[in-house]
Amino acid sequence: MTVTLLPSERQPRPQSASPQGGRFSALVENPFLPLAVVTVVIAGLSAAHIGHVADAARRFPFEILAIFIALEFYTAMVIGTGVASALAVRLARWGRASRGMTLVTSVIVLIATCAMGNNLTHVGLVLPILLVLLRTLSADRRYLVGYFACVMTVVNLAGASTPVGDFPALTILASGITSFNSYLALAFPLFAILTAGTLLILYLALLRPRAGAAGANTDLQDAGVVLLQARYRHAQVDKRSLLALLAVLAGMFGGWVFLHSVPPWVVAWAGAALGSVVAPRVRSAARVDAADLYPALKIGAFLAGATYLSTTGLLQFLARLLQDHLHTPTLMIVALMAVVAVMTAFLSAGPTAATLLPLCQALVAPGAVLAGKGNLLAVAFAGAICAGSSALLWSATAGPLIARKVQSAGLRDDSGRPVAFTARAYLPWGLLNASIQFIVAVIYVLIMYRI
Repeated sequence: MTVTLLPSERQPRPQSASPQGGRFSALVENPFLPLAVVTVVIAGLSAAHIGHVADAARRFPFEILAIFIALEFYTAMVIGTGVASALAVRLARWGRASRGMTLVTSVIVLIATCAMGNNLTHVGLVLPILLVLLRTLSADRRYLVGYFACVMTVVNLAGASTPVGDFPALTILASGITSFNSYLALAFPLFAILTAGTLLILYLALLRPRAGAAGANTDLQDAGVVLLQARYRHAQVDKRSLLALLAVLAGMFGGWVFLHSVPPWVVAWAGAALGSVVAPRVRSAARVDAADLYPALKIGAFLAGATYLSTTGLLQFLARLLQDHLHTPTLMIVALMAVVAVMTAFLSAGPTAATLLPLCQALVAPGAVLAGKGNLLAVAFAGAICAGSSALLWSATAGPLIARKVQSAGLRDDSGRPVAFTARAYLPWGLLNASIQFIVAVIYVLIMYRI
């Protein structure tokens, strides 16, 4: 059975910085930069006898990287089945060149994929399909910018809804303050509510007819759908391999939920290995040289810096400071959520999660004010991370990726003008989404605390 792949499937690694980005953009996007910075900082602190390298090495949460890499290989095999090409055609049929249906079907696909592990990888897979799909629409600039704002927000929410959906969730799971089952039971309802609320707001903002708005060019839209279907008419999916891999994924989730004595990283690697056995025709897609391991370098750097920071005593000092000045547990949770959200907005989700989670561990330690509230604090932490990462374009890991993909796609609105997903264009949507998410998350956490 032949498998036809999209260009994004043949080249899974992210594009390098565009020439327009200049040297600064190339430097910031360099995957080795965080590793270099963390190495220099650790070396300086160690030379000043602040912190302990040996203790940091023993505490390093290798299981986070293990799960991340295992899911990368598993995802590569799923991509190798050719499902993305067929999905592009299906989305065109379901969307029917309608702005509303296109938004709904896109959200459904993003939620279904990004909740299953490493939302950054999945948005990199799905986004090229959505960009092709948008070419079948006659949409104004406001809709297109709002559409990508929706994509970014839904990716954040879907990734945080499960313990393996994104890096912060993996960090929370590996910290030991909560379990897979407890996180899933508390977090999934919260992020389901947030997703529904976000979609309602976007519907009111994007899809309601406005006075004086021009009608859509139905003939042009229908022609776009036909061309899209013709482009991928020869695409075939290796259904046998895809079904086998989906069965393995179900088994992995079953292992994470029911096998409490087995570490989650063992389940992840067992699933990736089993997938290569039950789907041998796509096994070659899970090659080390084909996998995008650059995010693993960045995650490893964040974890190394945060682990070393935990040996300096600074986080323990901050935990005691919070407990000395905030004696009410609920007030402490809200204050911590506010700090996490603000730091995430300006520093991005990865560094904030890796740096501040040890503080959460100190706050739920035996004898601390929040002792016994680890499950709730984990969800509060995730909700604050998600709200903060939706504030600015660079706050979420997927933000710069979406901006680069949109720029390289050369997308145009219904008046023929090029559309760019910039920090300035996203700012109103981001502030609105972040505010709503933070308020809803605080209310949810306070209600669950009382329960």
